[in-house]
Amino acid sequence: MWIFSWIDSLETSRYQSYFLPHIRAYELLIGSLYAFKTKPQSAPLNKVSWSILLLILFILFIPQHIWTQYTADQDNYIPRLILCSLVGWVLYSGSLKNILSADILVKIGLWSYSLYLWHWVILAGFRYVFVQNDLPLIAILLAAVMTFLFSYLSYEHIEKPARKASLSHHQFVYGMTAYFLGASCFAMITMHHKDLIDDVQNKRLFGWHQNICDSGLQSNTQCLQGNIQNKKILPTILAVGDSHNSQYNQFYHLVGKHENWVAYVESGQACSILLPEVYFVHHEAEGQNQEFCRQFRKRFADKLIHQYPTVILTQRWSQRLEEPDYEKNFNKLLQFILQNGNTIYVLRDNPNTGFENKNALQRIEFLKSKGITLAKPNQNLIIATEQANERIRKIVQKYPQIHWVDLDFPRYIPNNYLYNQMPMYYDDDHFNPYGIGIFSQKFIESGAKLIQ
Repeated sequence: MWIFSWIDSLETSRYQSYFLPHIRAYELLIGSLYAFKTKPQSAPLNKVSWSILLLILFILFIPQHIWTQYTADQDNYIPRLILCSLVGWVLYSGSLKNILSADILVKIGLWSYSLYLWHWVILAGFRYVFVQNDLPLIAILLAAVMTFLFSYLSYEHIEKPARKASLSHHQFVYGMTAYFLGASCFAMITMHHKDLIDDVQNKRLFGWHQNICDSGLQSNTQCLQGNIQNKKILPTILAVGDSHNSQYNQFYHLVGKHENWVAYVESGQACSILLPEVYFVHHEAEGQNQEFCRQFRKRFADKLIHQYPTVILTQRWSQRLEEPDYEKNFNKLLQFILQNGNTIYVLRDNPNTGFENKNALQRIEFLKSKGITLAKPNQNLIIATEQANERIRKIVQKYPQIHWVDLDFPRYIPNNYLYNQMPMYYDDDHFNPYGIGIFSQKFIESGAKLIQ
């Protein structure tokens, strides 16, 4: 079972490995491997044991990005295995027998199931009102205190009495029925008060963009945007990029129709638009997208730029600039396209809201209406986006023949990213179909032009 679980985990994402028990079984079965080898023993807490404990603490608290930055283990399989193995060794060696027998740790052991149940509920509540997964330190400390307090109360006043109670069959059935009815009523009330966004998402206004050329390496009519009704207008523009290009499909369509041109839109999710000679890109490997992105770049350089005289480039610049030598490689790309004789337009990336959770914008307004203003945007995301735009702008302005398109987002997007109380963003850095439609409309009404 351990071997099958471990092999299965190698082909899945960290999200699946967290939620699917059979994929995480190899971690839980570490103890069974020790049981085959040895029996629990009793030994003093020596230097080796202290070293093992320090190593466990180090692995627990080392930031994930540090591990993934310097190794190919993007899903932390190795530290997880090491951690479970070390914990198993400490327990089976008996080195911590005296420590683990301490009254406070025995008490925590008795509360462990209550701690397990309460921690998720309390953290979910804090994350709801703070509208961020990464909570401030004060919130984490308060959540920890509340978790222990609620666990103690539920253990003493619910779990212990329930264990000691002598319930008849009828009392048990009535009690469980009342429990499930209560839980069902709570769920129904919660669903009734859910934000409007869950209803309108079914209309595909506020989810991810549908019926667009989103995956690259294909050629069909869905990839053509602009004045496609006029068959006399041939596609002369190539709009290429990552998902930040995908979000502009409707923008290209409406603006192209207004300006009377047709563009072929080619997007590679999470792919850097560079020359094919750039073989390894870290964030592509992390997203298990590496081979696809290599083919995507090759298709762009070998075929697409020779078919379309005008090229629009747009990327999530803040993510791209995290890569080593990106500015040098981006310069090479621009020079390569110019040598081919193409006209180049480089688009400013749209602002980051600072809230990574989907549906965050409407939740913030709802909480404000209730007087709760704990939600704070992640300023690092906002600043990184603007700094990246500035760095790309400076690169582009070295080439007089390349057009830098600012798009003037603050002119068209409200500060809270809501229009008529409806969110314009899908997540922290992508427009949703509703938002890009509003933005396109405002852009056209202002008299601005995309293609000069």
